[in-house]
Amino acid sequence: MTTGPVLVTGAHGPAGRALMAQFDERGLPVLGVDMAVDDSSPRVLRVPPAKDPTYPDALRSVIKANGVEVLIPTVSEELRLVAGLRGGSWDGIRVVISPGDAVRVADDKLLTARCLAAAGVATPPFAGGEEFTSGPGVAERIGFPLVIKPRVSRGARGVRVAHSPGEVGEVAGSCIVQGFAPGTEYAPVVYAALPGGSFSRSGKPLDPFVAVLEKTGLTAGEVGNATGVKRVDGPAVADVARLAVRTVQAIGLVGPVDIDIRRDATGTPRVLEVNARFGANSQAVPELLGLLLRDLDPGDP
Repeated sequence: MTTGPVLVTGAHGPAGRALMAQFDERGLPVLGVDMAVDDSSPRVLRVPPAKDPTYPDALRSVIKANGVEVLIPTVSEELRLVAGLRGGSWDGIRVVISPGDAVRVADDKLLTARCLAAAGVATPPFAGGEEFTSGPGVAERIGFPLVIKPRVSRGARGVRVAHSPGEVGEVAGSCIVQGFAPGTEYAPVVYAALPGGSFSRSGKPLDPFVAVLEKTGLTAGEVGNATGVKRVDGPAVADVARLAVRTVQAIGLVGPVDIDIRRDATGTPRVLEVNARFGANSQAVPELLGLLLRDLDPGDP
């Protein structure tokens, strides 16, 4: 792939740890950065939080000092920033990230829902926080139970379920309200070829790769991060796989993508949210990193 190390951001987070472990398993050089470091992880270097104005310069310093050739961001808060700093590469290195407009849509759950709905991709019924609080009949249209969550957030932060009007409480304009899908929840992962990557250059376009993971438990019971996943395939989840690929194509994402999909009361799968990056469960699908490494190869795949 490359001779220099790969740099993984958010190295102490779930997605970063899973990714660095896979590079280690393959015997490939990898470094990490994180806002919190300790002496037990000398390969993980300290940088300020992604929202700190000095973050880009700190990241550049790590890249230049260590001969980094590929940057893989895994922290949601930095994706818009990193996407805005490059146009295919940044400071001469490859950056594994989708185009800026696609990242902006995926980063905002309301923009994601609107984009997918416009493309005919199934989502739960939804409304923005302001529409929900001011529009007549919106709660009735969405139906109970419903889920209230920040438009921009990671994991289960700020997510709550209301089973009746009396449980709704205050809904900020910075939130999205979705109908609650009570069925099985999945975390499919997709890989779509990078522009200018090995697959694109070969003249043999790569169809998006998809693998379906079923969440075996959730941290908050009805909602939350997965406490475990199992890989599933076959006809029973073919509709989930198709929906995941359509989601990536509708938004215009490339590289690794992590998606949350859940079945509604009728069994129909619906997209809850999209992460334009490697997710916490990537070790369950080693093909995802394998495809990226092939795509980054300067030769043909």
